[in-house]
Amino acid sequence: TATAHKIGREFAKKFGIEYPIVVADIQVARQWLVRGIPRTFIIDREGKVARMITGVTDKRSLETEIRPLLGTAPTAR
Repeated sequence: TATAHKIGREFAKKFGIEYPIVVADIQVARQWLVRGIPRTFIIDREGKVARMITGVTDKRSLETEIRPLLGTAPTAR
């Protein structure tokens, strides 16, 4: 719904999320096996789901999951 999309955009803005997010209806949620909210899907270079994370995650955790798929080393902190 329009309200759900608005809430999703506001959430992304509030938390500085710059990667694509999807607000799904029940059919999409079933198709993607969404069992909790939020659910993060990490897609590899071939377009396949490489990892599913249920619940809140942070930037460091996402980087830990994504960097091996990209073949890049972690950045210095």
